[in-house]
Amino acid sequence: MKCKYCDSIIPDNADSCPNCGAQVIHKDENKNEKAHTDKNKAGRPDKSNIRITDNHHELSDEENGEPETEYELSDISDKTEKGIDKPDNEKSDMKLVIGFAIFAVVFFIVGFTVLFIIKAQENNSSSLTPESSEARFNWSDAVLVSAGLPDPSTDKGEITVNTAEELTVRLDGINAGTFNSYVSGCEDKGYSVDPEKSDVTYSAFNSEGYHVSITFDPDESTMSIDVTSPPTLNNIKWPDTPLGGLLPKPEYKNGCINENSEDLLSMDLGGISADKYKDYVAEVKKGGYVYNEDESEKHYSAENEDGYRLTADYKGNNMISVSIGVPEYKVELVADCDRNIAFSKYNVKIYADDSLLGTLAHGTTETYSCTLKKGGHIFRFECEDDNTVKGTLNVNVSGDSTYKVNLHCTSLSVGVYDQTPGNESSSSDSQDNSSEESSASSDNSASSVTSSSAASSEVISSADAVKDDYSPGAVYDYAYERDLGEYSVYYMFDNDSKTVKYFSSNDTGVLNGTYTGDLDSGITITYYYDGSSWNEYFVFSGKNCERGVLTDENGLTFDFKRTYASVLEILFNSFDFVDIN
Repeated sequence: MKCKYCDSIIPDNADSCPNCGAQVIHKDENKNEKAHTDKNKAGRPDKSNIRITDNHHELSDEENGEPETEYELSDISDKTEKGIDKPDNEKSDMKLVIGFAIFAVVFFIVGFTVLFIIKAQENNSSSLTPESSEARFNWSDAVLVSAGLPDPSTDKGEITVNTAEELTVRLDGINAGTFNSYVSGCEDKGYSVDPEKSDVTYSAFNSEGYHVSITFDPDESTMSIDVTSPPTLNNIKWPDTPLGGLLPKPEYKNGCINENSEDLLSMDLGGISADKYKDYVAEVKKGGYVYNEDESEKHYSAENEDGYRLTADYKGNNMISVSIGVPEYKVELVADCDRNIAFSKYNVKIYADDSLLGTLAHGTTETYSCTLKKGGHIFRFECEDDNTVKGTLNVNVSGDSTYKVNLHCTSLSVGVYDQTPGNESSSSDSQDNSSEESSASSDNSASSVTSSSAASSEVISSADAVKDDYSPGAVYDYAYERDLGEYSVYYMFDNDSKTVKYFSSNDTGVLNGTYTGDLDSGITITYYYDGSSWNEYFVFSGKNCERGVLTDENGLTFDFKRTYASVLEILFNSFDFVDIN
């Protein structure tokens, strides 16, 4: 017969298909008897060829005319469970089912874990009761409990300041009713002197001078209580100081001096009512304190014509505070450091009194700003690497000011020259003239410098004076430099022979000329070269002729700075310069 499942020929006496292993039950055998064979791996029979009758599959074999053969369903299932290969479509279905089952398990585990964590956090948050999360304080711990304040209705909050002079407490969980109730309690306790009240604030003194300030914050449901002890007022003598003489003296009973220095006088005065305070402010205005006023009901502040600022405040409980301070001004310092060619090329630290303003790089110009009180001050200039090499500039500050200085670095000092027009400050080096001159002759410098004598208010315009200050032992009497950054150009003048040399640091050629005229009126320089000639004009300016203006044959002008002729001669003789003419 022929197997309806795989079309293989089944021997008549076979109990199963030799190809697919399906069991065969012959019709002439007992239908309840089941023949079991070895279950080999095979595909599952097509369900369309299976007829379910009494738990058996009957396979018709009409094509061969052979008796129909029944396949037992339980046997096919049994084969499947024991490893008989299944069709591909069924394998895919099973893989899909298994994959879905795995995904469902993982999704369940992850989802459950997340929900568990969220729930645990909610439980943990809800488990924090107000008693465990809110700060608590003990009112009896307050040092100023003797100030006679009423006890707060809650201990929720914190004591943030607790000294003999001040107590500050924050109360939590407060509403408007609690605030108003506590204010009423303070009034009942005697805090009703000079009261100030609003919907969310209250302040007042008691008869002993203690002051309470209460603030309610409806958004945060908090209330702060701040109480201060009264200042200790004694019999005091009015200060006999310059500032005390500038401060109008009111009629007072007692007081205390908070500060009495050269810069500030500050006092608390008792026995002055609110009305007497107003009278005092009127006297202050009559005394000339009417500039840059700042005035309110209990505050007055203004300057006099000299810039001294007076401040008077009514503090309540028949007490005022008054102060007067030395005026402060904005001061700028423009520092220009000459550039040396070889030696003493150090940076300079600049101080206003003892405050460092900054460090000026060698050969540069910077502007420094500071605030200085009215009166005398010292600008100090120090070598960055050796603070014993220094120079100073004394100034008298009487308003917003700008000072200009020219600095020249040498091995022994920082030469300081005041270039501020019209000021009365003095300038000096840390060494005397002889030391400065000896250092200048040894330093390789090509920039302007002044010794301490250069700070004199006398304008020097004679050739002899110039030679004494700038040219100790030099053949040339005076020399000038124009700094062009990468190189410089120089003029050296010999007053005896009326000759001039013009050269630059980036070339070996020297142009020689003659001149007529003098330092007072200026000189005319004449050059001769290759059968032709031309003129230049040099005009001197400033103290000690430290500046010069050159006008060339084309009418163009150039600024020059004075430098040491003796030092420039050393440089000139150290290089192989060649005369052009």
